[in-house]
Amino acid sequence: MEIERNADPATPVDGRLRTAAALAKTTLIDGGSCAVDSDDNYDSRTFDEVHAKLKNLPRRSDEPNHPLAHLGEAASIALCIARTSQGELVVFLVNDGGASVVAAQYGIPARHFGQVLAELICSGHFTSSDAFDALAMATAVTGIPQGAVPMSASALECRRAADGRSCGACDAFATAVAAGQE
Repeated sequence: MEIERNADPATPVDGRLRTAAALAKTTLIDGGSCAVDSDDNYDSRTFDEVHAKLKNLPRRSDEPNHPLAHLGEAASIALCIARTSQGELVVFLVNDGGASVVAAQYGIPARHFGQVLAELICSGHFTSSDAFDALAMATAVTGIPQGAVPMSASALECRRAADGRSCGACDAFATAVAAGQE
């Protein structure tokens, strides 16, 4: 719903966001490479509870408060809860820090784009430089919570590959796999 709304030329959003949403809609959703759960796949009471928690999180003074705020995040978390209760393994990909906090309250592991890139670097799919460039481009459209944004390509480097030490991304992934979360 949020992607379709932001892709609509009648919606007043930043041009980069509209372009990203339109691209996601046409290539991922309309193209069939991304499954979209419908609203009837989760319990409405769970949605209401999650939505209330999201609305009650502290917000920045400059953060707009609009009538559709948190609906997409609440629906996504409710779907994650439903899938988890069905025995499916779920990782919630979200750049919204508040949504990751609420998801964690329900035992749903969350990753933001930077964490996913770090895991892809550790598995050899990206260089830290290429990943940092992708991260910079993405955060211009959809922000990761400021305190979580890596400040350089070297901050994304796999530490285990570099010097054999412990690596946060590798360790987080290994822990999640061992716990059956990936």
